[in-house]
Amino acid sequence: MTDKQICRYTALVARKAEIYSRYSGIHWKPEYGAELEKIDRELSELRPLVEQEHQKRKEGQRCTNNL
Repeated sequence: MTDKQICRYTALVARKAEIYSRYSGIHWKPEYGAELEKIDRELSELRPLVEQEHQKRKEGQRCTNNL
């Protein structure tokens, strides 16, 4: 993943968490639903890249454990 992709992914996750924690209940506005759908679409596009990074780290840990 590029630095830009990492920053975008973390920003999306932070915004999603903010919406759910701060604006749920009486503060909910219908436009949050559309925003969450957009966030979920972007996250689903970035998620395979995150999984690839996790796999790289797991493989790297296996190599260092074998020394």
